[in-house]
Formats: sequence, structure tokens, C-alpha cells
Amino acid sequence: MAEHAVPAPKRRRGRPRGGATDARERIVAAAVAEFGERGYDGATMRGIAARAEVDAALLHHYFGTKADLFAAAVDVPIRPDRFVPQILAGPREAVGEGIVRFLLGPSGCGKTTLLRSIVGVQRLSAGDITVLGAPAGSRGSTDRRRRRSMR
Repeated sequence: MAEHAVPAPKRRRGRPRGGATDARERIVAAAVAEFGERGYDGATMRGIAARAEVDAALLHHYFGTKADLFAAAVDVPIRPDRFVPQILAGPREAVGEGIVRFLLGPSGCGKTTLLRSIVGVQRLSAGDITVLGAPAGSRGSTDRRRRRSMR
């Protein structure tokens, strides 16, 4: 007597019913693979959804846009497509300063205090700051030969 295979029930469209699923994690893993193989321009939301075995609408539900999904896949808290044009819009000689200001924040947010702490001229009221494995401001943290060897 031959056994007949029972076909698996067809997956329904939309979000899975029930409790927690691993869909979001599967989407991110699929996005990492797709972006890695095809690049940003070559990867598609539908291709990522197919690889993750979810409906494409679920990608938009969790991430919104392809750029947001890319940011989640590469695990960066910022969207380069939003800040790079702002930095490059200024004069060419100000690009370096623009990058630093963008990453460290606007005036008054603690950049000077942070830098003074790193070089050891700011007293800390609590905690520790280490630079290249040595306490901030110590000879080891400011030694150029040591920094070169870390590259």
C-alpha cells in the first residue's frame, strides 16, 4: 500500500496568528544575506521577503522602508542616506568638522567634557574612562607608539 504525502497547509497572507514569532529575526537575517549578495541597489523587499519566507507586507510592517531595513540589517543606529547629504552640502573644507559635529552632537551636548576626560584634564566624579586599554590621561593612553601598534 503506497503512502500518500499530505500537502502542508498553504501559508496565509499577512502576519502570523498567535503568539510571538521569529519573523522579524528571519527578515533581518534574510536582509543581511540579500544585501551581502546583491548590494543595496540589487536587493529587493520582495526578494528579502521570499528568502525569509514571509509576506512582503510584513517587511513594511516591521521596518517601513528598504533604507530602514538596511539600517537594521547592518545594525547602525543612524541612516547614512539622511545625514551624508547634509554634511556634503557645506563647503568641502568643512566636511570633516561636519562629520564630527554630526556624530558627537551640537554645541552644549558634552563634547568638550568628553574630550577633556579622555585626555585626563577633566576630573571625573564617578566611573572610569580608558583609552587604548589605559586610564584616560595616563602616559599609556597618550603614547603615540602604542597607538600606532594598535592599528
